[in-house]
Amino acid sequence: MTHHPVRCVRTDGGPDFAAAFSGLLAHAGIIHEQTPADSSETNGVAESTIKVITERARTMLAWSDLPNTFWSEAAQHATHLLNITPTSHGRNGDMSPYRLRTGHEHDISSLVPFGCLALVHVKPIDRGGKMNTAATTGFFVRIAECSRA
Repeated sequence: MTHHPVRCVRTDGGPDFAAAFSGLLAHAGIIHEQTPADSSETNGVAESTIKVITERARTMLAWSDLPNTFWSEAAQHATHLLNITPTSHGRNGDMSPYRLRTGHEHDISSLVPFGCLALVHVKPIDRGGKMNTAATTGFFVRIAECSRA
């Protein structure tokens, strides 16, 4: 992805990150820092970020009228927006996390509102004939990982 390797991972010391995970990190040369389990006070930034992502995802679902089964896609969209949004927090000034990681700004011209009406391409084999419609309507929930968009 980039030339910046992961050097450190911080977890809450809970049972979800067992010794096997620590072993994998150590094998990869990554430092594993653990905070006390069930103590959100020690990692306020992460807890605050999770709250922001959750609130944004809930708002996107409400605005789009999509069912709550799309909560994961809404959270991914909210996280993406958070990562490309410049922030004045920290020592880096008005830079987005994306820019800090890659060295350049994200192209926002391709951004689409979560849950908006979208046209979905229908493959020729599924159309049932040359003159049948080449698209059907749907709702935008995410860009496919293999997409060129």
